[in-house]
Amino acid sequence: MVLIRLSGLGDSAAARSQPPRVVVDSCVIIDVLVGADDERRDRSVQTLRGHGDLHRVVLPALVLAEVAGSGTIRGDQGGINARRERIELAHEWIRDSDYLIAGITERVALRAARLATEHDLKGADACVLAVAVAWNCSTRFTWDRGLPKVGDQIPGLIVREPSAQGQGSLFGEHDSV
Repeated sequence: MVLIRLSGLGDSAAARSQPPRVVVDSCVIIDVLVGADDERRDRSVQTLRGHGDLHRVVLPALVLAEVAGSGTIRGDQGGINARRERIELAHEWIRDSDYLIAGITERVALRAARLATEHDLKGADACVLAVAVAWNCSTRFTWDRGLPKVGDQIPGLIVREPSAQGQGSLFGEHDSV
């Protein structure tokens, strides 16, 4: 995993030449790992496949804990062996991913607190939104149907579901997630 601090990147020529940053919610990652709905899984995979070429995926550090702690990952569905496999898969994915990991700093936490009360958000949703704002992300991908209305109120940020293959300019065909 790569940890990049934002300070000073916003005005540099190197930052301007990079693909746009996008933030991804834990529900998108969980659908990639163990999604039961094939269409949602495919669309989630497509979003992550664009990393590096079409956009830079930013994962708030909180998302890593949410993925591993998700009831879908650590639940009893399928018995103890299936549970063990899902947990190992989640930890392997977290360990091996090369997405940008954004820490929840005091500044981000304070912004999240304001966003939570202004937009009636849960704390985790507000943290992901605050990271998107702090890291100048153009898009927040989520399956949470209540969040797109919030994106309309944040200048420069689009909140949307992952796109189907071939839809939207952020997506293309790649071989790995």
